[in-house]
Amino acid sequence: MIRGSTSEVFSIITGIGMSLFNRPEGNERAFNNADDFSMAFDIAWKKSQADFTDKEKDLADKIDNVMDQISDHPFLKCEPKLANEIAKFRIRLLKLD
Repeated sequence: MIRGSTSEVFSIITGIGMSLFNRPEGNERAFNNADDFSMAFDIAWKKSQADFTDKEKDLADKIDNVMDQISDHPFLKCEPKLANEIAKFRIRLLKLD
């Protein structure tokens, strides 16, 4: 018998990391992969735009602010350096800056 939370059992069975996470859009399921992180980052970034009225604010500070909002995301916890690179890439790709 496998013991553990539903997300732990799911991770063991499928090999996919999943956890419950307070997403900005209200969906509590989060997966430990770059795609799911990108979606969570984009939503948090867009919701934070009102906080970014100071044009002098450094991009790194803006990224840190958003990362703090999604700090419970499993991909960010497991791969913080890669998550930071993905965040910078998303900003350039989608012209979010």
